[in-house]
Order: sequence, then structure tokens, then C-alpha cells
Amino acid sequence: MQIGTAYYLSPDGPAAQKPYVLLRKALERSSRVAVARYSMRDRERLGLLRVVGDVIALHQMRWPDEIRPTSAVPAPADVDVTDGEIDAAAELASVWRQAGSSCRSSATPTAMLSRRLLPRRRRAR
Repeated sequence: MQIGTAYYLSPDGPAAQKPYVLLRKALERSSRVAVARYSMRDRERLGLLRVVGDVIALHQMRWPDEIRPTSAVPAPADVDVTDGEIDAAAELASVWRQAGSSCRSSATPTAMLSRRLLPRRRRAR
């Protein structure tokens, strides 16, 4: 699956207000997204619903037959990476995830990069 275009949704009329708010608040409270089938331009599609601010966003998802096969993508060249670099990258992703959930961490992604991945500079004499 691949996520495509995003659309902001709003309730259509007074009768749709309560179900819309109920779905939005349920998604917020559970910290989850919902998968939905919808029709657009005479075609059935699959979408991902998530809360953005006070609205629900519908992210179009692509069906497998709409996605280019991996065999059509050139593979990356052989690159040597160390276990330490992989650990630092995983820790960096963890800090980004925590920052995204409003965690107040003293370890910023930039500080981690400079500590873990960038070589130490030597002082000029």
C-alpha cells in the first residue's frame, strides 16, 4: 500500500455534525487512524482517516495494482554501515518519534547526530 493525496473532510449538513465530531474525538482519544472505503470519480478507493487539528483528513491509499513493482526500482549500491551507525540511526528515529508525541527530551535530533554520526573535529593549533 502507498499513501497518496490528502483531503480535509467536513460534515455535510446539520445531521452529519454529531457523527463527524464523534468519529474525530474517538480517533483522537484512541491515538489511532481508521481505514475506509470511499468512491471518487466513479472508482472505489481505500483511504486512511486521521485527525489533523480539528478536522479529519482522508489520505488516499493506492491499491497494489496502482503501485510500480519493486523490480522496476534500481537497488542501492553496496554501502558499508557499522552496527554503531545502525544503532545511532535507530536511536535518532526514536527521538523523532518522542518529539512527535510532545515528549520533552533534552536529546534533540541535531545533538544526537553530532554526538553519534559526525566525526569529532580536531582543534587547530
